[in-house]
Amino acid sequence: MRRGVTRDVTRRAMGVAAAGLVAAGLGAGLALAQGKSPLVGPPAAPPGSGKPAPSAPAPAPLPDKFSGAPPATPAPPAIVPDKFAAPPPGSAPAPQAGGTAPGGPEAGKLQPDASQPPAPQAGGAAPGVPQTGKPQPDPSQPPAPQAGGATPGGPQTGKPQPDASQPPVPQAGGAAPGGPQTGKPRPDASQPPAPQAGGTAPGGPQTGKRQPDASQPPAPRAAAPLPADAPDAVRRLHAMLGAEVSLTYREAIPPAEAGGPTRLAGVTLSRGDARVEVEEMLLEGVAEDRVGRLVATGLTLAGSPPAMLGRLTLEGFRLRRPAPGVSLAPGDLGLDRLVLEALAVQGEIPVSLEELRLEGWAEGRPGRFSLAGLDVLTPTAGVVDRVRLGRLALDGYDLPAILQAAIDRRPPPTPANAVAMELDDLAVSLGGQRLGGLGSFRLSADAPDAGVQAGRLALRDITLGEIPAMTPWMRRFGATEIQGEIVLEARLEPAAERLDLTSFTIAARGIGGLGLSVQMDGVNPDPARMAENAERLRLLGARLSYLDQSLYARLLADQARRQRVPEARLREQYANMAAQALGPEGRGALAPSLEAAQRFLRGQAQEVELVLRPPGPVPLTEMQAITAQGPAAVQQRLGLLVTAR
Repeated sequence: MRRGVTRDVTRRAMGVAAAGLVAAGLGAGLALAQGKSPLVGPPAAPPGSGKPAPSAPAPAPLPDKFSGAPPATPAPPAIVPDKFAAPPPGSAPAPQAGGTAPGGPEAGKLQPDASQPPAPQAGGAAPGVPQTGKPQPDPSQPPAPQAGGATPGGPQTGKPQPDASQPPVPQAGGAAPGGPQTGKPRPDASQPPAPQAGGTAPGGPQTGKRQPDASQPPAPRAAAPLPADAPDAVRRLHAMLGAEVSLTYREAIPPAEAGGPTRLAGVTLSRGDARVEVEEMLLEGVAEDRVGRLVATGLTLAGSPPAMLGRLTLEGFRLRRPAPGVSLAPGDLGLDRLVLEALAVQGEIPVSLEELRLEGWAEGRPGRFSLAGLDVLTPTAGVVDRVRLGRLALDGYDLPAILQAAIDRRPPPTPANAVAMELDDLAVSLGGQRLGGLGSFRLSADAPDAGVQAGRLALRDITLGEIPAMTPWMRRFGATEIQGEIVLEARLEPAAERLDLTSFTIAARGIGGLGLSVQMDGVNPDPARMAENAERLRLLGARLSYLDQSLYARLLADQARRQRVPEARLREQYANMAAQALGPEGRGALAPSLEAAQRFLRGQAQEVELVLRPPGPVPLTEMQAITAQGPAAVQQRLGLLVTAR
């Protein structure tokens, strides 16, 4: 009875392993060979080996920019002042629309000299002095009586004044002062008010006039016009931004020669509640739908959350205006280069970025994107509260097409040229304790050559620290940190519908490594059709290997300690279980495979390898039925062979 149960468990395990092996190879190989996600890096092992790669040194710790003194590094290109703090005493107010500061002199008008006495006003009087030519009253004399016989502040003479001791005389119309007038009906307060002229009740909308629709957003307010002496470059930039965008500045220096740069100071751009303030701006080559060069320094972006930017550089910007009623698409914009330096975003999730660079943004052309020095604080996330990234770079991708695909919620197009993506120095932490990191990430895909697509993936120096969910398991096996790497290389031949997962390795330093290689045909590179054609997939060959450095020994030591038995006895028990699982079949064609497996289980070998070499292509739809027939059928139909070293 025990032998039958063990045999059934073994068969099921072999079926699950074979299916998982094929599925992992198929999915990873397709994604990598087509370069759907960009990067470059050498494989850890020679092609076709499927063995773990040697480990790389651990990454150097990243400096903490939010606590402690910063490392001795070169100063950033632009220094950003703290514009979120209160302004210092005596600081000048911000400029108003039209280029004039509040309370300051208006541009183009001479202002009086405060050091000279005030000039006399029209009429011969200086400001604050009575005008000449008119007699001034003597404050020592009582005021003269006014016309009509009344003194200032007293009753007028020549008119009988009412006697305050007598009751008031009724006014014309039969109403006493303060009382209701006779001859007019009083409105009943219990009834609704009568409609006013025009058919509208008090407080209601008037008829004959269109009322605004509260469900529609208010129309954008027209921006303030530019000053009459605004330089041509400023007028062209304002026309490109749109009439609803307000552009003001404190000072403008026109170009010294034709085609030269225009310089602005104290620039403010606003649209509705959004506002951007710029300390200095340089404009060059501005036309109706293009900007040759724009450099802005000391930017403050008001809003929620607020942000500051040290410098913005824009070169070769082009705008293709869509047809009326058509939204602006990513491909309607083009630029040669965009650089953002020293970005700081405040709010609940503070973000700092040393540099962001975008080059070659054009529809149908490969471009480049990179960022450096990203630092994000996430105090409310709970799992991690800080993420740092040294560098991220994309090269060779059609960036407008990728953005358009994201907007349309569809897969990005397959690149027609070589592409690459690189990432360096990623670290996550919680409460100042590092939870994990990644030294480098490289992903690349070659340009299709004679119908063959090839790609590579390498994740180096993967580090897992004391993650709360894994800490009990890691301490149980005596590990405080896990370091490892993942390397993958694949080739795809769409015409032949063949996928070759040359090498896929997962290695943990000092623990062990797993290697896999798979060959298949009937592979359709179109993700939308792969599910429909799953019955056409066939296995040509596969290799699975495991190199143990301490994991098996740690598992045995933990089990021996809990069961209070020697480790050697446990090793022998596992070797006997393998023989019982195969039964009589283990003495036939499977004898070499059984012997290799027992050597590994007894600790006499460190590496075990399982190879599938079927005499002909095997449809994946038949894999489950083959494994259910037992180890002998697997060995015969799939060419199973196990070796140990």
